[in-house]
Amino acid sequence: MSKNKEEKNTWIWFIVGFLFPLVGIILFFVWLKNKKKSSKMSIYGVIASFVFCVIFYAFIWPMIQRSIVETTCQTYGEDYHAYRGSYMWCCKNSNDELIGLDGLYCSVPGENSYANY
Repeated sequence: MSKNKEEKNTWIWFIVGFLFPLVGIILFFVWLKNKKKSSKMSIYGVIASFVFCVIFYAFIWPMIQRSIVETTCQTYGEDYHAYRGSYMWCCKNSNDELIGLDGLYCSVPGENSYANY
């Protein structure tokens, strides 16, 4: 493979590393000596994938969860709002009554009481 052709197609290995991190890591070590630019782009894709996942699960996913739970809680009445229990999302009203979602139990932190769906 000529050097010019390799330089033109290195972004493909970034995408492969981003979508399939394990493959990107393997390609990085396989190409470390022969195809340095492709090797670097594959590991950059892996790093970008890791950073994206951390940001998504730390910041974006909780907002999506809360939005879904808030919408579900509104079906119980306007008084209910989303509440993060000990281990899961629940619906809570102004009287501190808890309703678990999908038939699961909802617990109050520090208490042994559970509310059934």
